[in-house]
Amino acid sequence: SHSSAAYGWRGLLFFKRRLRLSDAAAIRHQLPPSTTLLQYAPGNTDHPPWYLSSTGPRDLTLCVRGTLSVRDCLTDLNVGPSPSPSRGHEGMRSAALRIVEEALPAL
Repeated sequence: SHSSAAYGWRGLLFFKRRLRLSDAAAIRHQLPPSTTLLQYAPGNTDHPPWYLSSTGPRDLTLCVRGTLSVRDCLTDLNVGPSPSPSRGHEGMRSAALRIVEEALPAL
């Protein structure tokens, strides 16, 4: 459920043909009732949408949405090499670093 929830209202519309909701509301709608949405970041170019959820004090899930929009494709096209020891292309690396910077205070 986390992977489909990360797509927000666009995912609900595409996968389930549901009405348009805000992304945060769509994520909450798709998560199990025992899960709390702690933080949501809508994303932009070089920064995919992500959310942090929890089902208890020692259980956190950080979920990053995959490619869905033209902006996501721009991130995917940033395929220059990234510094070692990174295992992804520069677009993935820069997006991951931004997500870590934003999510770390909540952890």
